[in-house]
Formats: sequence, C-alpha cells, structure tokens
Amino acid sequence: MVSGDGEGQMGGWRSYLAWSVGIAVLYGATYAGIREISIASVSLSNWIPLAGLRLSCLLLVRPRFWPALIVGELVPLSYQNHESLDQFGLTWVLVNSIPPMSILAPGAWLVRSRLPGLANPVARNMGCLLGFAFVASIAKALQGLISYSLLKQLAPGEQPLPYDELGCQYFLGAYLGALSITPLILLVARAIRRAYAERRLSFLELGRFARSSSVFGMVCLLV
Repeated sequence: MVSGDGEGQMGGWRSYLAWSVGIAVLYGATYAGIREISIASVSLSNWIPLAGLRLSCLLLVRPRFWPALIVGELVPLSYQNHESLDQFGLTWVLVNSIPPMSILAPGAWLVRSRLPGLANPVARNMGCLLGFAFVASIAKALQGLISYSLLKQLAPGEQPLPYDELGCQYFLGAYLGALSITPLILLVARAIRRAYAERRLSFLELGRFARSSSVFGMVCLLV
C-alpha cells in the first residue's frame, strides 16, 4: 500500500511535469512563431523581439520551471539551425543552438533573489530592469559574434561585416527588443494578476487596462 505522503509526492511530480510540458510547448510555439516572423520581415532585422519575450519569461516564470523554458527554446532553435547544417557547418549549428535562455538564467536568478519585486513594472524598478536588459543584450551580442565567427561560409550574396558593426547590431537589436517588449508583457501580467485576485477579470477590466496611458505609450513605441 502506498502511503499518503507517497501519493502526495507522486501527485506533485505529475503536476510539475504537466505544467513543465505545457510551459515548454507554449513557449516553444511562441518562440518559433516570432522567430519565423523576424526572419521573414526585413523591417525586423535590427529589432529582436525574442529578447523581450525571453527576459519577460525569466522574470515572470518560477525558476523551477526554467528547464521547461530552456527545452521550449532548444527544440525550435535546433530544428531551424539544422536546416542550415550543410551551408554553415556542424560547429556553427551546435554553438548557435545553445538556448540564450540557459545563458541568461544564472543572471536572472541572481537578480530575482536580490530584487524579488523586479517583475512589477513600477518606477523604482525601471533602473534595475534596464540594467538587466543591458547585460542580457551584451550576452546576446557576444553569442552572436561567436556564432558568426564559426560560419563555414556566408549566405549567397552576403558580404562579411566587421565585428564591431555586427556586435552593435546584435546589441541594439536585443536591447530595443527588451525595452519595447518586456515592460509591456510585465504590465499585462500585473493587470491580469490584479484582476484575478479581485475576481474581476472581465472585458471591462481589460478595456480599462488597454486605455491606460502606460499601455498606450508602449503600443506607440512598438508601432
């Protein structure tokens, strides 16, 4: 006979696995969709919205579910990179398939442990949020430069770029993506949490939130 504690542990593990699979699938699908749009759109070549999505998830999702986020990023990233194996080489595919989420996770854990309220987008947290986005963008730029240096050959018609120019493009794209996407997602998450806590999650509440000045400013920035 299984004891009550054993049943509780099994139920806890089942719940954790179910949540992990759901988070991985949801994040992976969102990541793959945004990545495809970014690759196909010339207007998004200097803007990396995935950087904002990544930072938002690290700030909002509990650390125990971060492995699910990493898996959710690894699967579509590896699949898309594998399509370029013959052109760019195995080394590039392996290095470029390292999920940026896994690189940023230690820093995000440190920031969250020191500043537990950072996910609340109020004025006193903006400086820390900007600093975290700045460091994360530097990490993204370094990873991009390393991947670029391992290319076996460039894409047809593409000219090699100086590393300083390429590094600036990576950094600015990630930083702009973080600045424009992360605060908006944090604001939406805060509004949903408040409405749920007050049992007032309705179209009326969402309408009031959408008309707020902070959200209007974020939408203008995205446009």
